[in-house]
Amino acid sequence: MALRSRLRPLSIPLTGAAFAAALLLAGALPADAAGAKTRAAEIITTRGCSACHFVPGIPQAVGTLGPSLKGFSSRPRIAAGRLENTEENLRRWLQNPKAVLPATMMPNLGLNDEEISVLVEFFQTL
Repeated sequence: MALRSRLRPLSIPLTGAAFAAALLLAGALPADAAGAKTRAAEIITTRGCSACHFVPGIPQAVGTLGPSLKGFSSRPRIAAGRLENTEENLRRWLQNPKAVLPATMMPNLGLNDEEISVLVEFFQTL
């Protein structure tokens, strides 16, 4: 059965997390991939990351003030070249950017450990 016909019974417009959930229910995305991307998209949009960064796969994330996150996982360094691109360093950066690079424009977003873990996992797919 085509995806379109499986989603047709839904009479409300689907955006963001609701659309990803509908795709998951329709069997179009694996559960782990859909859940991780949906949660990452939620964090990226609600915490303001999307205002400054372009993030592939997140329609709301079209910012240009900060660096694009396209190809993030293949970058050798992060934080304006200050840190090697490792999971541990990315966690440090997301937890408190100014502690790593005092002159950065990136604010401390007050991300909790769970949000940081979701973002780290998602950024490794970019």
